Amino acid sequence: MKALTVKEIQEKNLQILIFIDKVCRDNNLRYTLASGTMLGAVREGGFIPWDDDADIRMPRPDYDKLLDYFYNNEIPFCVHNIDTDRYSPIYWTRICDKETIFERFNEKFDYGCFVDLFPVDGIGNDIYYYKSKEKKIDYYKRLMFFNRFLNYSLKVNKSLKSKISILLRYIHIKLLGPKNIIKKMLIGEWTYNDSKYVSNVSSPNFIKQIFEKSMYEELTDWEFEGHTFKICKNYDLYLRTEYGDNYMTPPPPDKRGDGNHGSFNFYYKEK
Repeated sequence: MKALTVKEIQEKNLQILIFIDKVCRDNNLRYTLASGTMLGAVREGGFIPWDDDADIRMPRPDYDKLLDYFYNNEIPFCVHNIDTDRYSPIYWTRICDKETIFERFNEKFDYGCFVDLFPVDGIGNDIYYYKSKEKKIDYYKRLMFFNRFLNYSLKVNKSLKSKISILLRYIHIKLLGPKNIIKKMLIGEWTYNDSKYVSNVSSPNFIKQIFEKSMYEELTDWEFEGHTFKICKNYDLYLRTEYGDNYMTPPPPDKRGDGNHGSFNFYYKEK
């Protein structure tokens, strides 16, 4: 199979972004480019040259409406999440290209280049109470990884103690079921509309990335790869929080890596 270059991956992801933007605008749904995609928009006017993924965040009510649209309409891309794949390790959604596949940990997936679509959930009005739940949330997030990559986890963890711990977690996820684990991970004590603060629990830095929900409701148009997309109006606070005060300065070449998904390999499907 022929591997895709970073530039080819970015072109695939751009077409998915354009599609999501159109559906959101047509249906009055709020979204923002997020993480490295927003950073690329602000600093580069497009993709960061070495970045091989694209991210969007949406308030939970808008996210749910967008998924409902995808499930009930014929679209040119495929939807991957726990609703479409009971063994999925992710607790967000990927909108995926149909002409490519990817490989991770020696396992091939039947979908390829993708845009990650992250829901932003309400976390109530007391930041400190939510922070007290961090270890519990992290535990359930790790369980979701074992939902798909049990064999890989057993292979890379050599000690008997680690293997037993992994197997116990795997049993836990099978007893609870992935959807119940996601509910527990989201705590379930608050709704988006009733909360002052929100966070993207899918992020490894979800505690650091707590914002007032106006962050994801006050949006502005921004040019990205010659097209117009939405980003947070207060993008400076968002990017400083995620990347530090010097986010406008690109890292030196030896710190750039090979994209956010260095363990992913993307290929064109064989015809």
